[in-house]
Amino acid sequence: MVKGPCRGKMCDFWARVKIRKRSIDGLANDILQVMHERGAPSTSGTEQTLADFWHKLGVKNRSRLCDEEPDLCNKMRKVEDVVRAQLVTSKQC
Repeated sequence: MVKGPCRGKMCDFWARVKIRKRSIDGLANDILQVMHERGAPSTSGTEQTLADFWHKLGVKNRSRLCDEEPDLCNKMRKVEDVVRAQLVTSKQC
Protein backbone atom coordinates (compact mmCIF):
# COMPACT_ATOMS: atom_id res chain seq x y z
CA MET A 1 0.00 0.00 0.00
CA VAL A 2 0.96 3.62 -0.36
CA LYS A 3 2.74 5.07 2.61
CA GLY A 4 1.48 8.23 4.27
CA PRO A 5 -2.01 9.68 4.40
CA CYS A 6 -3.96 10.71 1.35
CA ARG A 7 -3.54 14.45 0.96
CA GLY A 8 -6.85 15.50 -0.57
CA LYS A 9 -6.13 17.16 -3.91
CA MET A 10 -2.48 16.15 -3.55
CA CYS A 11 -3.40 12.46 -3.29
CA ASP A 12 -1.58 10.35 -5.88
CA PHE A 13 -2.56 6.91 -4.60
CA TRP A 14 -3.90 5.67 -7.95
CA ALA A 15 -0.90 7.00 -9.87
CA ARG A 16 1.36 5.01 -7.58
CA VAL A 17 -0.75 1.91 -8.12
CA LYS A 18 -0.58 2.37 -11.91
CA ILE A 19 3.20 2.80 -11.86
CA ARG A 20 3.64 -0.18 -9.56
CA LYS A 21 1.49 -2.49 -11.72
CA ARG A 22 2.84 -1.49 -15.14
CA SER A 23 6.10 -2.82 -16.50
CA ILE A 24 9.05 -0.55 -17.19
CA ASP A 25 8.80 -1.31 -20.91
CA GLY A 26 5.06 -0.66 -20.93
CA LEU A 27 5.43 2.75 -19.31
CA ALA A 28 8.37 3.62 -21.59
CA ASN A 29 6.35 2.66 -24.68
CA ASP A 30 3.50 4.91 -23.54
CA ILE A 31 5.90 7.84 -23.13
CA LEU A 32 7.54 7.18 -26.49
CA GLN A 33 4.14 7.08 -28.15
CA VAL A 34 3.27 10.49 -26.68
CA MET A 35 6.62 11.86 -27.87
CA HIS A 36 6.13 10.56 -31.40
CA GLU A 37 2.65 12.07 -31.53
CA ARG A 38 4.14 15.45 -30.58
CA GLY A 39 6.90 15.20 -33.18
CA ALA A 40 10.68 14.92 -32.86
CA PRO A 41 11.55 15.82 -29.26
CA SER A 42 14.46 18.07 -28.33
CA THR A 43 16.43 17.48 -25.14
CA SER A 44 14.45 20.09 -23.21
CA GLY A 45 11.23 18.85 -24.82
CA THR A 46 12.02 15.32 -23.69
CA GLU A 47 12.36 16.36 -20.07
CA GLN A 48 9.13 18.35 -20.24
CA THR A 49 7.30 15.46 -21.89
CA LEU A 50 8.50 13.11 -19.14
CA ALA A 51 7.31 15.52 -16.44
CA ASP A 52 3.97 15.99 -18.23
CA PHE A 53 3.49 12.23 -18.56
CA TRP A 54 3.96 11.59 -14.85
CA HIS A 55 1.68 14.51 -14.00
CA LYS A 56 -1.05 13.27 -16.35
CA LEU A 57 -0.69 9.81 -14.86
CA GLY A 58 -1.52 11.41 -11.51
CA VAL A 59 1.80 12.05 -9.76
CA LYS A 60 1.20 15.27 -7.83
CA ASN A 61 4.55 15.74 -6.11
CA ARG A 62 7.46 13.68 -7.35
CA SER A 63 9.86 14.69 -4.60
CA ARG A 64 7.36 13.56 -1.95
CA LEU A 65 6.80 10.30 -3.84
CA CYS A 66 10.57 9.72 -3.93
CA ASP A 67 10.86 10.42 -0.20
CA GLU A 68 8.00 8.08 0.68
CA GLU A 69 8.65 5.30 -1.85
CA PRO A 70 12.22 5.25 -3.15
CA ASP A 71 11.65 1.95 -4.97
CA LEU A 72 8.83 3.48 -7.01
CA CYS A 73 10.98 6.53 -7.73
CA ASN A 74 13.76 4.24 -8.94
CA LYS A 75 11.30 2.52 -11.26
CA MET A 76 10.31 5.92 -12.70
CA ARG A 77 14.00 6.74 -13.27
CA LYS A 78 14.52 3.40 -15.02
CA VAL A 79 11.55 4.14 -17.27
CA GLU A 80 13.04 7.54 -18.13
CA ASP A 81 16.43 5.94 -18.83
CA VAL A 82 14.79 3.44 -21.22
CA VAL A 83 13.00 6.30 -22.99
CA ARG A 84 16.22 8.32 -23.37
CA ALA A 85 18.09 5.23 -24.65
CA GLN A 86 15.35 4.55 -27.21
CA LEU A 87 15.48 8.17 -28.40
CA VAL A 88 19.27 8.00 -28.83
CA THR A 89 18.92 4.72 -30.73
CA SER A 90 16.21 6.11 -33.01
CA LYS A 91 18.26 9.25 -33.75
CA GLN A 92 21.24 7.11 -34.82
CA CYS A 93 19.19 5.18 -37.37
